[in-house]
Amino acid sequence: DRFQAHHIGSRLMALLREAALRNGITKFVAEVVPGNTPMFHLLSEAGQTTSRYEGGECEVVVDLLAPAASPQSTTGNDLAGSVGR
Repeated sequence: DRFQAHHIGSRLMALLREAALRNGITKFVAEVVPGNTPMFHLLSEAGQTTSRYEGGECEVVVDLLAPAASPQSTTGNDLAGSVGR
């Protein structure tokens, strides 16, 4: 749609991360459908991620205190591929 490729998700994630840290929240947990590469990438921008595959979904834990992955070093494909099955 017309809102794609404007980095709205990245901006919202940065604001959400800042608000979480101000309020003492240090981790996000998200259920992500395997293959949703854009979401894996978006979550990796917020902090270091670990993933666990179970029941057809990936649970992704984002450590907001750990450095976020640089766009060049980690992609959603890398994250999706690293999920233990």
